[in-house]
Formats: sequence, structure tokens, C-alpha cells
Amino acid sequence: MRAGLRIPDVDLANRKIDISRAVWRGQEDTPKTDAGVRRFSISTQLAEMLAETIGERKQGPVFVSRAGTPLDMHNICNRALKKARKAAGVEFGDLHTFRHFNASVMDSLHVPMAVRRMRLGHAGVSITDGYTSASENDDKEAAEAISALILQKLRSLDPSWTLEGSNVTNAHA
Repeated sequence: MRAGLRIPDVDLANRKIDISRAVWRGQEDTPKTDAGVRRFSISTQLAEMLAETIGERKQGPVFVSRAGTPLDMHNICNRALKKARKAAGVEFGDLHTFRHFNASVMDSLHVPMAVRRMRLGHAGVSITDGYTSASENDDKEAAEAISALILQKLRSLDPSWTLEGSNVTNAHA
């Protein structure tokens, strides 16, 4: 089964993504916990990239092949992601690796723990966590800071790299 982010999950006007499904070994299900159902901010740059990728489409998966069919996770991992891993000197990685990367970036940026938990969909495990909550402003600031750090890293790897010339929105597996 092919699954992933769907167009109705993306609120470009408010720069938000809604997560209400989980995928495990190709099977779609509900998230493991209530915290897994969430809505979080995305950066201006990501919203622009998603808008270009989605175009005029109103339904279906956000990311599709050249033929307009849903992308296959196996193909993404063994084609595009394998090249990126090799270039970065990373031996192993799959799509779940991006969650760990996101968590590490948020940690590096000292994003408040409540915002990290909310963005990752993790349920609280301590009483102290129950007394914290993510603010809308912290969430938006986190989205912009994550984007800025990733763009900075891309430009450090290739100073000529630009968002417009990245072909990210045209990359197909």
C-alpha cells in the first residue's frame, strides 16, 4: 500500500499540516496515541514548495510520480534517499530517519520540549510534561528556525544551491 501526506492534510493558507493517520509497513492506521493526531506549523519556504508541488489538485497524495500515481516508499528509499545518504556519508536511513533528524534539529535549536513533543506527536510520560504546552507562536518560530537551519546546511554543502534551482518540487522516484 502506498500512503503519505494527502492534499487535504495541508492547509497552505494557515501554513499548517494535519496528521490524523499513521502508516506502519505500508498499512494505514490511526496513530498509536491521541498525541499522534496533531496540527503543526510549517515554514513559509515549505508552504511555497508544497503549493508548487500540489498545483491545482484538490485531492490525492501531495507527492506523486511523473505519471500522477502515489510515490512508492520503497522506490523513494532505494533511489532518491540512497543518493542523499551516500552524499551525506550516512550508512542507513529510511523515511522514519527524518523524524529523528527533525527531533535532533529541534534539540539543537533549543525548541521548547512541549513544541517538540507536539510536532513529533509524542505522548507525555511525566507529570512535569503535563504542565507544559506548546504555544502557537513557539510552533511558528520552530517551523521557521528548522527551515533556516536546513537551508543554511544545504548552502554550506553547495554555496550555489537555491530553492528555485533545487528541483525538490520536481523530484520523482
